[in-house]
Amino acid sequence: GRNPFSRASWERLAWPSKKSLGSWFSELLQRVEQLQAWVGPSDAPTLKRPISLWLSGLFSPTAFLTAIMQVTARKNDFPLDNMTIETHVTTLMTPADALQQPEEGAFIHGLFMQGARWALKDADEQLWGPYKVCGVQCAGYLADSYLKELLPPMPLLFVRAVTVKDSWIPDSVGYLRNDPSVYEVPIYLTTQRGPTYVTLGTLRSKDAISKWVLSGVAFIMQEDD
Repeated sequence: GRNPFSRASWERLAWPSKKSLGSWFSELLQRVEQLQAWVGPSDAPTLKRPISLWLSGLFSPTAFLTAIMQVTARKNDFPLDNMTIETHVTTLMTPADALQQPEEGAFIHGLFMQGARWALKDADEQLWGPYKVCGVQCAGYLADSYLKELLPPMPLLFVRAVTVKDSWIPDSVGYLRNDPSVYEVPIYLTTQRGPTYVTLGTLRSKDAISKWVLSGVAFIMQEDD
């Protein structure tokens, strides 16, 4: 995979990755498999988007997120430059649990959390704060990591485009909502962070947002190996 600090001639053509060659090649085959399923048979292409998209398997995940905003803006006659992305954590644990695509936006999977974990249920094993967005069941909250659990996998995320509110503050990384119950989580391609930044997501929190800022909580799109 590409190391942003290397000057090898081939690395500018590869996606950022910290995997070893064996793991990297295995992921390459998975990426090809997803694209083939998306396109359909070569003799009769269908171009049918997967019900849940492995966002980490795209060369440019930002382009897909932008497409979500474009579709929503065109459908509702909204200005594209006044839209952004928000994320909701669903109760679906695997892509196989998603039976149909949401009415708007998209299901994505393949993300990991660094610096914390996502708790779907409370101490009584009941869904914490269940709610629905566009008919999609969501629940859970940010919680402290378990010991030795560095990159816990996330359930399916529901990503949709929303219009920017007047109270939101534009920043170089995205729009800051200033909502004490919402942690604006940065999303990175690899654990290197920095140059692999993609966009901001949104997560519900019972604790003060500053706790997660100090913990450096972020979404990572791929493990190191």
